[in-house]
Amino acid sequence: MTFGSETLPQLSNGTPLPKSVTSVIGLSGQKQLARKILTACHARRDIADPDMLGRYESRLRLSAAPLYHATNMLVALYSGEHPAARLARHAGLRFAQYLPFIRHGISAMLRR
Repeated sequence: MTFGSETLPQLSNGTPLPKSVTSVIGLSGQKQLARKILTACHARRDIADPDMLGRYESRLRLSAAPLYHATNMLVALYSGEHPAARLARHAGLRFAQYLPFIRHGISAMLRR
């Protein structure tokens, strides 16, 4: 999906990622890239070194994967009208009410 000249990340079903998710992934990625660039500068290495950028990309994909896949699963669950999906939604919401540590864990993951 494009927004102006910007291409927004999408889930596997074509739904764009929520802006809050892309912001968190984007800020985390910027921080990681800034560290890589500073390290390369201090070592007087090329900041556009393909190996360094490849390692950055791999690390970013690994750190973003859990949030990406969790969001993808939630979209599939909440957009499905199959009776099993409706039952899972209802049970999941009821179950989550009694597990505040899960909400806190998700919040902490989004703040990193």
